Amino acid sequence: MGRKFKTTLREFLNEQQIWKNSNTKFFNDDKGRIFFYGKDNVKYQLIDNNLPNRPIKIEIRLADSKNLNPVAMSEFDKNDDDTYSQAMTGKLIVSKRGSGLARAIYDYFDNVYGKIKPSKNLTDDGEVFWNKNKMKENRRT
Repeated sequence: MGRKFKTTLREFLNEQQIWKNSNTKFFNDDKGRIFFYGKDNVKYQLIDNNLPNRPIKIEIRLADSKNLNPVAMSEFDKNDDDTYSQAMTGKLIVSKRGSGLARAIYDYFDNVYGKIKPSKNLTDDGEVFWNKNKMKENRRT
């Protein structure tokens, strides 16, 4: 009779990985709003929606636009080991791919709230995102 495992190999490897912060440069204006520049040299505003008993929601909007719709958004839940992962109820939504918006969300969250691990509901795009983060760390050493 074969051994039964509680997690798949993919889940095990994901649990071992921690976000490697790329040090996105955030800055505040005189009203305390948070901004940064994406890889596309566009100015973005980051909104931190931390409400009690809810996943922590991070949104990014175009800074110099009247349009209040987010161009990127993710929600995070706390894990049993005091790390965080993308919430099961929320997905990372990025409408401007390649601009560094997802990385900025994760960098900000890592700076303010704590360590991030991949979620158990990691999509194929999410796995590519995390693999890029892992490759970045390997180049540093």
